[in-house]
Amino acid sequence: MSLSDESQPLIRFGEFQLDLEAAELRSNGSKTSLQGQPLQILAVLLENPGRLVTREELKKKLWPSDTFVDFDQSLNRAVNRLREALGDSAEQPRFVETLPRRGYRFIAPVIDGKSNGGSPTGRVHEPPVNLDEPADSPDTTSFPAHAVLSNRKYWTAGILAAAFALAAAGLFLWLRSSRSRSMSLDDLEMTRLTDSGAVKNVAISPDGRYVAYAVFAGEKQEVRLRQVTTRSDVQVLLPDLGNIVGLTFSPDGNYIYFVRSDRNDLSFRYLYVVPALGGTPRKLITDVDSSVAFSPDGREIAYEHCVRNDMELKIAHRDGTGERVLTVVHNANFVSPGDPGPNWSPDGRTIAFSKLLVGKPRRWVLFSVSAADGTAKELYSSPDAIGRPVWLPRGDTLLVPRYETSSRRSQLWTVSFPDGVAHRFTHDVSDYSMDLDITKDGRAAVTTAATAESHIWAFSSADFSTGRQITFGPPMFEVKENAEGMILSTDGEGVLWVMNQEGPANKLR
Repeated sequence: MSLSDESQPLIRFGEFQLDLEAAELRSNGSKTSLQGQPLQILAVLLENPGRLVTREELKKKLWPSDTFVDFDQSLNRAVNRLREALGDSAEQPRFVETLPRRGYRFIAPVIDGKSNGGSPTGRVHEPPVNLDEPADSPDTTSFPAHAVLSNRKYWTAGILAAAFALAAAGLFLWLRSSRSRSMSLDDLEMTRLTDSGAVKNVAISPDGRYVAYAVFAGEKQEVRLRQVTTRSDVQVLLPDLGNIVGLTFSPDGNYIYFVRSDRNDLSFRYLYVVPALGGTPRKLITDVDSSVAFSPDGREIAYEHCVRNDMELKIAHRDGTGERVLTVVHNANFVSPGDPGPNWSPDGRTIAFSKLLVGKPRRWVLFSVSAADGTAKELYSSPDAIGRPVWLPRGDTLLVPRYETSSRRSQLWTVSFPDGVAHRFTHDVSDYSMDLDITKDGRAAVTTAATAESHIWAFSSADFSTGRQITFGPPMFEVKENAEGMILSTDGEGVLWVMNQEGPANKLR
């Protein structure tokens, strides 16, 4: 039965649901601004979860040859609009994966069927192994391991903090060392604050005593405040519709600034402020596209504002008045429902932020901007995604999340200022989000982290209702089967594994 069967018009994936009868895409109860060809492409992909849908298939379904002129350009534009509505990106896809020059594949689990009291009751379509997909070579059939049956991610809010007795010594010694010396995690301790799997944005108070975090509450989102020492929680913001983008504590720790989308249009956002212990939120600025950053004196805020393919870095007074454009970055791509945002240096002279440039070649750039005259310089660039930068107290180093294609996850990196030399900071199995915040003294940072679980299963081509799990260890990614039936796969560290359909898996050193 096709997912588009009229008896089952509601399709769920992630935080979204597609109503095929009404031709509406909704997120957290709000209708998104998706229609026309992007919506039609989404419907086709959802009918074929896990399977490559070729560009030629989409052309035949959506653009008949007798009425279409520039197919490639229109398809690319439609897919970009689809990704923008889903908060997805080609570099780190959650939903739509691009197979260059071939087509697209929907990679997230899909639930089809009518809902009952907000709970889906239909079938779960995990992306299956596609035995009909063309092989990359005569000898092998290749597919990503996230296209097999078992694939889950667990999100937690974590705090990167020094152990109490060793924090000052370890960090202080590094701060006093020469600029060329790499940071070390030897004296740092990772503490998990939550394991609900529903956390999406985090911020830490300047003194490190409190962590604010946004969390999914059904189709709505709320903001909570957690005391780090006692682990006690208070609700700051009641659950409401609209997507929360970023959280920031005021310099005195008394208020939380947050950016939230319009209930009916996820692409349009507002800046609000609310007392840290809860209260009535107050709207400050209309049309804000990132979290905000405070100047060291606490008088001004900086944030991003997107206009078509340009990104404006703006400054305003802390009460939202006196908006002005500091600098403009051209050919910048807005890749999510809200960017992680900028960060102001401790001396107040420089603002740093990251942005994807869509020229040739496409690349992520970490910019440093003079707060005095708006002069922008490229501090560091990468072909992979760069998240929100935060300054360490001396102002000569930035800590940034950076995606790594080889390990298929984000790690934390340091980038020196002003020379832009990058070094990897963390070496673990976590996948850190693009969100990142740090205390005023630099002794603790907070972020969200995901742990991937992806295993290889074997199925009969005649019956996909039963299967046998082959791998039980580390997450597996790219998978190939050779002509002799041996299966090759790589884990998150790039280690090669070999197995047959009976298992077990063994490392190839």
